[in-house]
Amino acid sequence: MSTRQSQLLGLVIAALALCLVLAYVGQWAYTTFAPKPTPIPPTATPGPTPTPTPLGPLTINYYVAPSAEDYFRQAAQSYNATKPSVSGRPVQVAIFPVDSISAWRKFESETMTPLPHAWVPESRVFPLLVNETLGAKRGKDVFFEGGQYRIQPTLLSVPVFVYFNSRYQVLQSKFGAGNLGWRTVFTATSASGWQTLGGPASYGVFRWIEGNPLKDPVAVYGIQNAAGAYFGRPAVGPDDLENAGFKAFMKTILASSANLGLGSYGLDDLRLFRYSFGDGGVFMEKDVLDHLAEASKWDDPLRVVYPEYVSWLDYPVAIWMGDEFSADDKNATLDFSRYVRSKPMQELAVQMGFRPVNEEVIASQVAQSPFLRWKDVGVAADITRLQGMRFLNRDVLDAILNFYRQDILGQK
Repeated sequence: MSTRQSQLLGLVIAALALCLVLAYVGQWAYTTFAPKPTPIPPTATPGPTPTPTPLGPLTINYYVAPSAEDYFRQAAQSYNATKPSVSGRPVQVAIFPVDSISAWRKFESETMTPLPHAWVPESRVFPLLVNETLGAKRGKDVFFEGGQYRIQPTLLSVPVFVYFNSRYQVLQSKFGAGNLGWRTVFTATSASGWQTLGGPASYGVFRWIEGNPLKDPVAVYGIQNAAGAYFGRPAVGPDDLENAGFKAFMKTILASSANLGLGSYGLDDLRLFRYSFGDGGVFMEKDVLDHLAEASKWDDPLRVVYPEYVSWLDYPVAIWMGDEFSADDKNATLDFSRYVRSKPMQELAVQMGFRPVNEEVIASQVAQSPFLRWKDVGVAADITRLQGMRFLNRDVLDAILNFYRQDILGQK
């Protein structure tokens, strides 16, 4: 082998050796620095799909005028038994009695806590006044006057006069059966005693029963109705309440009360205290009907008279439309509102002494209607021809309250 051939063979051997060394180094670098593959876990056995935890029951709170509490409790019990739901959530309605005038003040001062889903005072005037005040503050209505969520009446009642029958007979003989309204009450309270009215001196002086309008909505409407009778028209304004002649008229009537300024009065007070409480007075028709069965057993039962002008109390459902409640809350509240206006519930309302708002229900045609049962003592099944007073506004309501506070109680 020549020298040149030996040199070429050496170069080939060296090149092969270098290739082997580079391959080894490359393999070592790859196994040392390359990212490790994520191990694949063994396949798990499929299980059931988890069921989402259901939301709890939705409780809808209704704040209701005490005079309608029993009816709304029965309606809520019946409604809840149907197992209502909204968006798959069960619904339960809860009823809480709340004085309407106190509630009105708390709403307007924004101190009503907790807020109800709906409010049912005696009259729509209260939620309308609240909406006027809070709507201006918030820039949007809290109680709607239009649309499906609007303020809607559920029950009807009116303030009526009640006399002990012995006193009624004396007044009827002197003034006539159809003339025993506010002007007769004024004449009776102005008299020196029952003997000047044709009754026995043992009756003493005529005393009238009327609650405190600062606490009792029926008393508010009593003064409004008295103003209607005094002026002979269904609309009265704040100037009428400031009229000196009307003030003297009303002060004479109220001064005869044995319990002036104490609060609201019901037929329970008349049952307990009889003549020492008064000879007659103004009460809610529903309250009167509740007590006539018992009063019929008294030695001197009661007679009912409808005054010249009456104010319709419509017990409206006012749904709170603020952002505090969800759409589901409001829809569930609306559903119960519709339920209480249904025909079966309105028939129940008639049996409990309210007049219906559902046109399918006629008070005189409902089984066990108290409006027929007590017609012999003056209860009227149909009072649509009575002269109704216009709904109160803020100015008239404030005038009534200010008159009572300043002129009757002597407060500033």
